[in-house]
Amino acid sequence: PPPIGDDASDPPHNLRIGRVLARGTSWQTGPQVVAWVINIGMTPYVISGLGAGRYSIFLLINTLTMMLSTFDGGLGLSALRYYTLYAGRDDRASTTRLLVTVSAVLGAFFSVIFTALLLAAPFVLSFFKVNAQYRLESLFLLRTLTVIVYVVFIRNLFNSILYARQRFRTTAIASFASYAVYAGGLVLTVQHGWGLWGIGYTFIAQQSVASLVTLPATLHYLDRGAIGWMKRADLVEFLKYAWKVQIASFITLFTAQKDQLVAAYLLSAQLSGPYGQGASFAEQLRLLPYNAISPMQALIGSTVGHDGPEAAVGTAARVQRMWVRGITGWFAVGIPACYFGIRAWLPASFEISGLVGAILLAGFFFFMAASVLLLWALTLGHPELDVRYGVVGLVINVVLSLILAPTVGMIGVVCATAISQIASVLFLTWDARRTLPAVPPWFARDIPWLPAMGALLITALVEFGLHDVVPKGALGLISSGLLAIPGLLFYVQIV
Repeated sequence: PPPIGDDASDPPHNLRIGRVLARGTSWQTGPQVVAWVINIGMTPYVISGLGAGRYSIFLLINTLTMMLSTFDGGLGLSALRYYTLYAGRDDRASTTRLLVTVSAVLGAFFSVIFTALLLAAPFVLSFFKVNAQYRLESLFLLRTLTVIVYVVFIRNLFNSILYARQRFRTTAIASFASYAVYAGGLVLTVQHGWGLWGIGYTFIAQQSVASLVTLPATLHYLDRGAIGWMKRADLVEFLKYAWKVQIASFITLFTAQKDQLVAAYLLSAQLSGPYGQGASFAEQLRLLPYNAISPMQALIGSTVGHDGPEAAVGTAARVQRMWVRGITGWFAVGIPACYFGIRAWLPASFEISGLVGAILLAGFFFFMAASVLLLWALTLGHPELDVRYGVVGLVINVVLSLILAPTVGMIGVVCATAISQIASVLFLTWDARRTLPAVPPWFARDIPWLPAMGALLITALVEFGLHDVVPKGALGLISSGLLAIPGLLFYVQIV
């Protein structure tokens, strides 16, 4: 099918879309910036307080529970898609029935998962060679975070209603409050020597505060008289969509966390920290612009629900153009700044984290650039594209890892992850054009290639020239970020 062309450019319409996205993204980004500040300032402090071994175990358990968080049967992400369509019609009755039904299904599903993990937790820790001295507190943290995953599942069902209605301020306030609790809990844990026990109780307090803020705000968009179950036919349609989303979500997260898991298995949990920290920091850099995903999905979904797919494809094309041009500059300066910044920030034993983060960011860029196309496919009810795209990426990732690991080592495994993301995005572009009735233009046409290369080169030269005088610790990471400003200004002025 032919993509929507350049005639989709409409300055007044673009300005309106830009304002809607900017408002939602700013509320989404604010908490992410706070999380960044906490992470930058406290990570060396927490590593020192917990010890490198215990901190590496914390990263590993966090990775495992993040993977568990995708095992909701695809219900959470699918609910957001349906909520946006209902919001376009202001259908509060259908929203209520979907919330009630999915909450019940999640409760039944999670009870099975929790019981299995409760029994399997000791074997999981043994598999990753967790030392006996850390065994009890590691077991407590793993089981605690498993319960918290279910709490987050349910709260996200409520949050998604707010996202669909573009009410991002409430969720942002909840995040601000929860991060304050998290920071305070980490300080108390380190000061009192509570170890992973303190980390677990900190997460409990954090999630409790966030839930108390967001759940009451959702009630305004529900219909008390419509409390009940979805119709059988609607539920069957929803579940058919959801299981495909589940597969795609797990593959995506596994790809992002694979390097930490492989390092933990090959090297041990205590020695996997540098690879996990590099991957974690790259993920945080990726997530900052990713905060625009929910506003974009809400805008595209409500437009499809209100006007239909044929009218909405122009909106998708405009959103993609803004999105790609925005993230290109971010990644162009972020890759070299990440490499030098992490090396200045963390202890010498974590030096390789900078290289890990930079390599993964390069792969993340192409994955992010194709995000609008993927949102468009999901909104039109084609999650199978996400599944096929994920499977192709996973196969390429595993094959390349098996080839590169024996010859290059763990860095070869990291390179395999980045290469597989680029290759799978190319497959997604081809697959969408042969499957969907209409698609936005190829995202690569919206990338300002020359300004991006110029910004990357300027940033790399500045960072390299001054890396010997940049201070160590959190101030070093901040300094590396500031050194990226000339490259970013160069990009913004040209684009």
